[in-house]
Amino acid sequence: HQPFVSLAKALSARNVEVEVWTIGEKMVSFLEDLGVDAKLLEGIGPEEMITIPEVMDVIATGDFGKMSKMMMKYGGPTLPAMYDSLFAHCERFKPHLVAHNNLQQGNGRLLHDMYGVNTVMLQLYPRSPTSFEPPVFMSTVPLLSQNFFCDCGVNKHLLPKMILGKMHSAALDPTGAGQRRRAAAGLPPMTVDDVYELFDKMPVLCGWSPAVFGGYPDRPR
Repeated sequence: HQPFVSLAKALSARNVEVEVWTIGEKMVSFLEDLGVDAKLLEGIGPEEMITIPEVMDVIATGDFGKMSKMMMKYGGPTLPAMYDSLFAHCERFKPHLVAHNNLQQGNGRLLHDMYGVNTVMLQLYPRSPTSFEPPVFMSTVPLLSQNFFCDCGVNKHLLPKMILGKMHSAALDPTGAGQRRRAAAGLPPMTVDDVYELFDKMPVLCGWSPAVFGGYPDRPR
C-alpha cells in the first residue's frame, strides 16, 4: 500500500473526501480495517498471483522483464473488466486528483486525457526513471545500468522513455483495452511520448526524507 494509507487518513482528517481504488477483495478488506474508504477494481490481485507457482518462480529471479510478461499472461485477460471498473469509479466519484504509483503512469495518462483529472505520482523512493539510473526494481538489467547511459553521453530522455515503454506496454499496446477506450472516446492512440510528457512535468509525492537522499538533478523537486 506504500504511503497511500497514511495520506488517505491524513486528508480524511482534514475533511477531504478520499477513496483508494485497489484490486483484490482481500486488499479492500485490509484497507478498510486500516480505516480507509477502499473500492474494488476488477482484475487479478496479488493474493491470487502468489498462488501461481510459475509467477513466484519468476518473481524470485528479480527479472522485471519476465515479471511483466507473466503479469500480462495472467492479468491481461482481466484488463477490460479492470478498465470498466476504473472508469466507473472515476465517473461516479469525479475526483479532482488521482494519486498513483509509478506502475500506473500509463493509466494515469489515460484518466488525464479522458476525464481531465489531475494526476500525481505517489511512491516511497526517489522519482525515477531519470537519465542517471532506472527505478530500483529494474536495476539488475545490465543494459539499463547507470554507467552504460551516463558514460556514453546518450540523450537524457532515452533511458526514461525506454523504461516507461517497458513499464506501460499494456497501456501502450495498440490493440489493448486502454487504447480501444481512447479510440471510442475520439482520442488518438497513446504513445510513450505521451506518458513521458506527463511523467516529466507531473508533481510527485514521496515518502522519504531529503536528509536520506536529495533526489536526482534532472527531476523536479
